[in-house]
Amino acid sequence: MDIEPIPFSPITTGVTAIILGIVIIATLYNARQSKKHNYALNRLEREKHKLEQARFICEESNIPNIHYIQQKMANLEAKKGEVYYTAHVICVGRNGDFYRYFDHQTSMKIKQTLHTQLSGDLKPSLIGLYDDRYIVMIFVSEAPLNNKLQVEHQQKVRAALPNQMVINSKKMPFDYSVTTLHFSSTYDIAKPDRLFRRISYGILRAIQNQDGLYIHNEKDYQKNLRKRHMLQDLQRDIRDGGANFELAYQPIVHSMNQNKECIREVLLVWRKRGHIEPENYMSLLSDTPHIHYSLTLMITRKVIELARKEDAEQGDFSINISMSDLAMTSFSNDICSLTKHCPEIRKKLIFELVEHSEAISQKHVQDNLQSLKRVGCRFAIDDFGTGYTNYELLNKGLFDLVKLDGNFAMNMGKDPVSNEFLRFMFRLSEQVGFTLVVCGIEEELQAKYVPKKSHVCLQGLHFSHPKKLVNTLRVA
Repeated sequence: MDIEPIPFSPITTGVTAIILGIVIIATLYNARQSKKHNYALNRLEREKHKLEQARFICEESNIPNIHYIQQKMANLEAKKGEVYYTAHVICVGRNGDFYRYFDHQTSMKIKQTLHTQLSGDLKPSLIGLYDDRYIVMIFVSEAPLNNKLQVEHQQKVRAALPNQMVINSKKMPFDYSVTTLHFSSTYDIAKPDRLFRRISYGILRAIQNQDGLYIHNEKDYQKNLRKRHMLQDLQRDIRDGGANFELAYQPIVHSMNQNKECIREVLLVWRKRGHIEPENYMSLLSDTPHIHYSLTLMITRKVIELARKEDAEQGDFSINISMSDLAMTSFSNDICSLTKHCPEIRKKLIFELVEHSEAISQKHVQDNLQSLKRVGCRFAIDDFGTGYTNYELLNKGLFDLVKLDGNFAMNMGKDPVSNEFLRFMFRLSEQVGFTLVVCGIEEELQAKYVPKKSHVCLQGLHFSHPKKLVNTLRVA
């Protein structure tokens, strides 16, 4: 049977064409949108890749950075397992701020020149920059290096560094410090945060050393770490008002009456750290003179409080001070302010300088000395006969008491040099007019060697061990 064709009207044909056109347009639109989307995704991937690469490159110099070195080390360890590294970190100019003295282009040229030269001459396994200023070179070995080989390696690196470079058409001398760390990938110090701390410490030590070289020593690093923690605790306790400190004293007796205490040398005891000699923790404050000065004023304030409560006939107080204390321009004014309502106490105060240096000749230091001497305070110099011993200080009359180093008492009757020195000091103290304190008397025989004279005193364990004075530095 024949099927009759369905007749299409003009209207049906037009509608079909419109629908077909819409479908084609929609298809083209979707294809274009898909293309745009794929382009956006590709661009995003490229930007992501660029950012990832930038993470491993120093922006200024376009040289690989420490993250690049770490990544390569991780890849190496994944392939080989345990790896031994010798890292050399170079500080150009022996100054962390060296590159700040140059413009951007010049500093970039210096970094790139050194990078290229060291890469070619020494051929390290890895080379890059730490903190965009310190050159880091890594050499890989299959076995650990002993100390001698580490020294040789470091010397080879130092010899490869150029002593001068042409900068802006001028020859400039260049100096360097080099710190070297040798470690295994299995060591705890290989962890990034620990490695960075040791690098920073090594850079500082190398800069401080006269030859600019330092080889990492873990015991030295741990000792420094303990000191830093101790210093932080010490500073915290000082800021908290001194509740964790107490005062003791070591008596000084007169040679003509060894049973009577004429001066009490005040000693600081830090309870928080157990039995630690004061010189071991007070020396930590040498790099923070203002904190040291705060502690000195706290001690002085407490001594003044004690002196006001005592009988006028009781012994005077000797307070240890550092040269940095005496160099504070406000020192004399601060002491006068503390004794403003009790000026009679000033004559009972002796400030004992426990370190000697040429700073004593500076004008503001001399002004402090003279100002306080005029109001009745006295000054003593400790450990005379060792270190910076300047006899001119005695001639100027700056010091009322001179305390001899304890080694002279220890060698009395045994060492002719000690015997002659003591005789000389006995005569000099009488002629110039200062009180001489012979320290370190531990035996009765030593005390017998000291002449009984009005200007001579003695101090040592033979007479008394340190005695407790107060159990806090807080002022009532």
